Amino acid sequence: MRGAALGLKVGAALALGTAADASSNVERFTLVQNSSEISAKVRFLGLASKTATFPSMRGTVSIDRSDTRDMRLSVTLDARHLRASDTLTRDRLKGESFFWVDRHPLIEFRGSDLMMEDSRNGYLSGRITARGVTRSVDLDVTFDRPIEAINGTGPITIEAETEIDRTDFGMDDYGGVVGRTVKIRIEALMQPEV
Repeated sequence: MRGAALGLKVGAALALGTAADASSNVERFTLVQNSSEISAKVRFLGLASKTATFPSMRGTVSIDRSDTRDMRLSVTLDARHLRASDTLTRDRLKGESFFWVDRHPLIEFRGSDLMMEDSRNGYLSGRITARGVTRSVDLDVTFDRPIEAINGTGPITIEAETEIDRTDFGMDDYGGVVGRTVKIRIEALMQPEV
């Protein structure tokens, strides 16, 4: 009996040690709002383009260097604070035809399952929620350093890009004026969590 109990204790200690070793590979970061930028660009009248930026944001990322597929990225934007090149565009984007910020003030992205192409570039699968609608999306992601060099002792920069069809989110007004494809770009400075 004592031998079995001792075996269980040793087994539990080894299991805890393995869990601790695994968690030591996970680095967690928080988005630095004033040093990050998120923008959405769309064709306008077939010739030019219009860009909106989202200065009010928060986000976190966790990266498991032993298994990058387990990366978790979470970003939330407050669309009530979106900026555009002119007041008319800004007001329309905030209105019912587009983001409808009175009813849906937040835009959310939740990502996981990072597939690396090389040490700095990969694809992150996730879901975007805007205007009360959630759709799957893949982001092209670039880290400012090789992923194996990310050790939680300093900040990292993550750049990500994707395209969505605005009509998938119920934004289908102004079809002859505003393009359907929206190019989203993220430049995020992430600070290690303390």
